[in-house]
Amino acid sequence: MKDKSPVNIVVPVYNVADLLSRCVDSLLAQTYEDVRIVLVDDGSTDDCPAICDRYAEQDPRVTSLHRTNGGLSAARNTGIDHVFSIEEPSRGRYIAFVDSDDWCEPGYIESMLETLEASGADAAQCGHFVSYAPDNEDDKDPAHTRDARPCASS
Repeated sequence: MKDKSPVNIVVPVYNVADLLSRCVDSLLAQTYEDVRIVLVDDGSTDDCPAICDRYAEQDPRVTSLHRTNGGLSAARNTGIDHVFSIEEPSRGRYIAFVDSDDWCEPGYIESMLETLEASGADAAQCGHFVSYAPDNEDDKDPAHTRDARPCASS
């Protein structure tokens, strides 16, 4: 892989304390290790703010941002604004979005980068599974799962 710059992963967070650790742990375990995880707490009323802060304290790749509740798009935009506040070239070239109740396979970012590099595209999308239980998953978009490892959604 030619491009070895950081990949920024924006994760909007709202009242998912029971699922958040699985999400963040899956992002920290990526085979492409140069990731920056931007957790944007959107005014959660559960333990999410403390969980976000704890990850930021434990791993320099994680940033914890807090905002008043404004909804999913506003939280994503806060994450994007943070990424663009980082000076080039250390900003990196790509931003990925992962929902806080989802988790990703270890090769997710690496596979997406390989697909982008091979195709010359500016953006990539992958398929996903909906997981009802460990033995009950539904492939929601098989056409997009053949080249990229999917994200899982609960």
